[in-house]
Amino acid sequence: MPAVPVPTAVAAPSALAIAAPLALPAAADRALSRGSAASEVLRAAQRKPETALGTLSAGARGVSRAATGQRAAVLNSFFTGSGARGGASGVVDISEASDRRSPALVPFTLEGRAAAAVDSQRPLAERRAAVAALDRAALERVAAANPHGGPDDYEVHRAALKALAEVHGDVRSLRPVSRAHADAILAGLAAAKPELAVFDYDNTLEKTSRPASPETGAALKAASDAGVDVAILSDRNAVPDVGVSLPESLSGLSRAEKAALTVGGRSGGEMLVFDARGREALVEQLPPWTAAQRAAVADALEAVAGRFGAGEFEGEIGAISDFSFYQRLPLGTPDAALAEAAAFARAELAARGLKGVHVVSRHTLNPESDPPYISASMIDKSGGMALLRGRRAAYRRLKVIAPKLISARA
Repeated sequence: MPAVPVPTAVAAPSALAIAAPLALPAAADRALSRGSAASEVLRAAQRKPETALGTLSAGARGVSRAATGQRAAVLNSFFTGSGARGGASGVVDISEASDRRSPALVPFTLEGRAAAAVDSQRPLAERRAAVAALDRAALERVAAANPHGGPDDYEVHRAALKALAEVHGDVRSLRPVSRAHADAILAGLAAAKPELAVFDYDNTLEKTSRPASPETGAALKAASDAGVDVAILSDRNAVPDVGVSLPESLSGLSRAEKAALTVGGRSGGEMLVFDARGREALVEQLPPWTAAQRAAVADALEAVAGRFGAGEFEGEIGAISDFSFYQRLPLGTPDAALAEAAAFARAELAARGLKGVHVVSRHTLNPESDPPYISASMIDKSGGMALLRGRRAAYRRLKVIAPKLISARA
């Protein structure tokens, strides 16, 4: 009978796992069913004990009596309980239905968990579980690891950045996908064409506020010609207000290329389409801040500046638009203070009646010269995505009647 390798790291037994009956991995179960000196011991250990102490005692006896090649099966069952078969709801099982190649055996130490997270040979579920247990410094290392890896490496990178944002208030942009990952995405798209493709603009389709290139326009039009609804969803404004608007960045595209797009500005607070002549028509817009709300935002930002200071770039500290705002903090503001400033702004807004406003803190692309900032909007991109998915057919029809909308506006 082939020996079962001893796992190098195991998850600590929870109280529920200790009290649960032992469940053998399938390979060990089949091996033991053919009979062995340890079979009786392991079968006895599987029976539900009356107490947690009984389980501990049975497990210890099983390990001591089992042959060397069978101790891994006993250890694995002892530490995972019936979670090895998915039977006990109280046992933590981090593996997903699509990725059940092995039980989740995550190392105890911080260094071991970080190593597990960046190990491309491990199942994705184990790597995600490791990410969830890391501190900030380890999350930063994991987020930067495997830049040329495949889809699983990118999902670990995404999970680390999400943890940095949600736990530590440090919001960072996803890195570009590697060539291997891009090839995998293209293969998946060829096999199962999506109904909707949504792209960020700045530092995704083009550099921030830069005009769309002919190559970008042609690629978006080709996706539309293939039967995919194509949209751009950006934090930037779709209606001329402050800075360079999205239509200005798209002005170099041909009429047909523009007509292929639905454009969501301010994370979906503004939605516009183009008619066949390349003219934009605003088809949806959130109500702007009221005068009282704008005053509340201004007061909250003044409180933020009074506590954390304010930064300046090209003569500008910040701005309040129709339903969003941003404000710079001093150059070199540490991460902890940046996260605290965002939390403080949320509390100040709530105290003035603006509850639930999504405030984030960000570093700029050039942190040595461009200060970090906090920003907020009535809507975040998850809301914009919900609009694009739910009203996709409506936006398609609105493109047909866009000339009438433009005429009415004129």
